[in-house]
Amino acid sequence: MKKDEPPLRSPPQRAIAAAATGEIARQAANLWSAQSADPQPVRAVQNYVFSIAHEGAPAILRLTHESHRRQEEVEAELRWVLDLKERGIPVAVPFRSRRDRLTEMVESGHGQFVVSCFEYLTGPEPNPQNPALWNDRMFEQLGALTARLHQLPTRRPGRRPRCLAAAGARKASRQISTFTCRSVKNVCTTPSIACSDNSMPCRVPAMPTA
Repeated sequence: MKKDEPPLRSPPQRAIAAAATGEIARQAANLWSAQSADPQPVRAVQNYVFSIAHEGAPAILRLTHESHRRQEEVEAELRWVLDLKERGIPVAVPFRSRRDRLTEMVESGHGQFVVSCFEYLTGPEPNPQNPALWNDRMFEQLGALTARLHQLPTRRPGRRPRCLAAAGARKASRQISTFTCRSVKNVCTTPSIACSDNSMPCRVPAMPTA
């Protein structure tokens, strides 16, 4: 995996990382009829990500250990992404497997991995050191896109056991809201919308368009 990733800090993490081998990735890629004989590792943090070729185009293969997220949680995420796609939100679309499933399970020497496959999104990554990309226009677009997400109905296809806006997502959303407001005038304000799965209500900032 990438050398610049933070080291895995606990024995369970190290054991899971050791289980996410190239052979496991090849087994997973085969479930999507991938043409890649050797999936290339891209990143390893919470998920183990590989680049593959799918139907003649670059794709991303993602392995999520069952100890981190259950299969039904991953499937709820992917159904939500597909719903966003239908509503016109630009997303990395998940591909269905050869068995017409959004996720598959792959056995390893240390438990199971939940496998999913996405289209590969092209384009430059925003870089704070590049003013041609990291500028007011970028934050205007970010604010407008976030507003579109918040303005969608809160009901999603299927039911995820946990609130879609978990603690980490709430924190990231607040940071984006604050940074965007400070960077671009009249992009966002401070009202909130409710997000709940009837078991864990929470609130995330809403950013209406200017």
